[in-house]
Amino acid sequence: SGDADMLVAGITAHYAQSLRTILEVVGPATGVRCVSSHYLALLPKQAVVLTDCAVNIDPDAEELAEIDRHAEESGINLWKQWSNA
Repeated sequence: SGDADMLVAGITAHYAQSLRTILEVVGPATGVRCVSSHYLALLPKQAVVLTDCAVNIDPDAEELAEIDRHAEESGINLWKQWSNA
């Protein structure tokens, strides 16, 4: 149907260009005011979500709360997909 859950980018384009393209083509989800990024570190006994390492320079408390919620939701959704695979 053309839907995607994830995008791996940066091999042939700089991060900023990849993010710009995503925002132009897909745009943020409904209700998202603060776009952010996160990395997923897969360790031997756990997975760790490192959030907003590259997008927002100086987020305020409200933006940090939104960034945290989005990272948590993404982590939970990925875990559900992996555990059901």
